[in-house]
Amino acid sequence: PAEAAGTIAFFGGHDASVAVAAADGTLLCVLELERLFNDRYYSSFGPDGATPRESFDEDWRRALLVIRDRSECAYPRTFARGIVVETGASRYRLEK
Repeated sequence: PAEAAGTIAFFGGHDASVAVAAADGTLLCVLELERLFNDRYYSSFGPDGATPRESFDEDWRRALLVIRDRSECAYPRTFARGIVVETGASRYRLEK
């Protein structure tokens, strides 16, 4: 049978992270980029909170490779949904 596709979510602001969930919504793993880059409160953006770091593309590529190659959890190899959480999004209420 075909593998069920999951969800991958990205947050690039203060304390940036990437999370992977199974097809049923069960959270499988989270990678905090500050741990990967040893940079407390890592953000993908500069001091203004809007301009991407010069290393933006390379940093996210590296994070995705870590999730794919070094994760200790069994996660989907394909994703039905991708979510980008915008900085400041906590002010919005998300419905199920």
